[in-house]
Amino acid sequence: MQSLITVLRGDTPCLKTISAALRHMGLSKKQLQTVAREKFAAENVRFYLQYVDVVMHFEPSRLFFADEARSTYSTLHALTDCFLDEYIRSNQFLHLLGYFGCRGGSWLTTGARLTGWSAKGEPAQQAGSYNRGGKLAIMGMINARPTSHFVYSVFAEAPKGPDFLSFVLRHLEVFHPGDILVVDNGAIHTGEGGLLARQVLRMGGVFLMCLPTYSPELNPIELIWGIVKRRLRQECASGFLAVEELHAALEQALASIEPHCVCDSISHCGYRG
Repeated sequence: MQSLITVLRGDTPCLKTISAALRHMGLSKKQLQTVAREKFAAENVRFYLQYVDVVMHFEPSRLFFADEARSTYSTLHALTDCFLDEYIRSNQFLHLLGYFGCRGGSWLTTGARLTGWSAKGEPAQQAGSYNRGGKLAIMGMINARPTSHFVYSVFAEAPKGPDFLSFVLRHLEVFHPGDILVVDNGAIHTGEGGLLARQVLRMGGVFLMCLPTYSPELNPIELIWGIVKRRLRQECASGFLAVEELHAALEQALASIEPHCVCDSISHCGYRG
């Protein structure tokens, strides 16, 4: 890892700095071992360097970047104001938040209780289950051309391979011969749906390319998802959202992505032509 950073950045950080940065990202030792084993395998490192030397020097307008993201909504919105007031007066509101897995009014649910009580030496037992709430999934694609800078689709459930194929077919008109569609190594892109999408694109002179393993830093649409999530958090800061409200807020956040945001994200990741 240290030698790869030296090649990419021109300087050599110490191992302590690298370890601290990875811990700050929330990666455990076991996760780091798995990531390091695949990301820094000799074959993947060679592919990474070839990608940096070749693809990142393409004209940015010829490159498309696609990815998926998810969001969930809290079920706490179903409680009435009177019910909330009663719980606040009875000093059980924090317990209620823990039961629903909510923290700080966030639009994301935790999916598990953070704490629990049990007798000494006994494992903690969860008193009950709760509804995580509904999910919305987003599939998007960005490009430096103003006319096709950001196209997306919103799904009620996690998209599968056929959804990726349908997404590509729906937006075939944005591609020109010689363009490259860059995706990660997720099963949605490498499975049957991805293979069919590759064949369809190749018929139009467009190539589908997978990123090196564990390399989200090379996919600028990740930065776009960060912008969308920040705007969603700002929209939801004053309370919890029902799925209809979240869908509307999500559409508004997605529609607010301007061409200069996409171009800045692409150049930030090193694609300068």
